Amino acid sequence: MKPDSAQLLANQTAGITVCRTNTAAQRAEVPIREQVSSFFSHLFDTSDWPPRWYCGEWSDFHGWLYIISDVMIWAAYFAIPILLLALLRKRKDIPFHGVFLLFVAFILLCGLTHLVDAWIFWWPIYRVSALLRLATAIVSVITVYALYKTLPRVLNARSVEEYEQEIAKRKIVEEKLAASEFLLSEAGRISEVGGWETDLLTKKRMWSKTIYDILELPEDYPLNELSLYSHVQESFRTDANEAVNKAISDGVEWDKELIATTLTGKSVWVRSTGRPLYDDNGKVTKLRGIFMNIDRYK
Repeated sequence: MKPDSAQLLANQTAGITVCRTNTAAQRAEVPIREQVSSFFSHLFDTSDWPPRWYCGEWSDFHGWLYIISDVMIWAAYFAIPILLLALLRKRKDIPFHGVFLLFVAFILLCGLTHLVDAWIFWWPIYRVSALLRLATAIVSVITVYALYKTLPRVLNARSVEEYEQEIAKRKIVEEKLAASEFLLSEAGRISEVGGWETDLLTKKRMWSKTIYDILELPEDYPLNELSLYSHVQESFRTDANEAVNKAISDGVEWDKELIATTLTGKSVWVRSTGRPLYDDNGKVTKLRGIFMNIDRYK
């Protein structure tokens, strides 16, 4: 509580420091080096000042209004960084983490200056308050600089509206691609033409569904355990394998009519075409082509 006049008189009699005039001439008598040394050696020494209640004519209302306001500001300044840190912890994709952390430090320090300002009414730690304000000033300047350097990147970032427009455009493109894929799939199914690709480096094979249908194979059939011509009848297999080898060694495309045997044992005429694909060094790394059921024409 604020001391009354009787308490103030008793404190003065007991030798407690009260507000007094400190002229420039008096301050100039002490060299700056000694002032700095004295400052840090007496950092928590409060004998040079009275509690703020003893300095000036504070009414209860005025003093507690000051104190409660400072404490409330500190509480808010303490809560904001906690919420920001929780947000950064849960959302790792938020950009500019460094600027966020600088704002956390800046707000915390601002809050602490208000808390110390309220505490000085009873404990006059003016030196600690001065250091805290210096730290706040330094962090404030660094935050301003970081924000200045970050602003161009923020201004160049796309807005929510631009992202929504991009999503809408991509949705239209995806719908068109889906429609095109459906038409191609239907065209392949009706004409019984399928596509295939073999990666010569990884030995991985890819077939379209139509080839599975032509050879009457289940969709989970282990492709990497066979070649495209594993189901070609023996009399055509040598010619087919030679065509593949020439494509790999000499880059020669092929177009062959063959008889294949389906999984159920049925013979079917097929047309197989293929061409080599090269890497940047001119080496054949993939083979790609089509596989077509021509039994009805034969």
